[in-house]
Amino acid sequence: MGKAIALREDYDAARVRSFARRSRHAAQFRRLLALAVIYGGSTLGEAAPLAGNGPTDRSGLGSAL
Repeated sequence: MGKAIALREDYDAARVRSFARRSRHAAQFRRLLALAVIYGGSTLGEAAPLAGNGPTDRSGLGSAL
């Protein structure tokens, strides 16, 4: 299993969601929304489908972190 990556402490779920709402790019919107879900307490596996990845393919979201 991989090593955990710490999230930035100066952001929270609401702030990341506000960045997503302002995004004009669909892929960026999905990645930011997935990160907001993680900030809200969900796992990477739960957030991966929101980023456009399947439940077992977390590579796209992991690279966004």
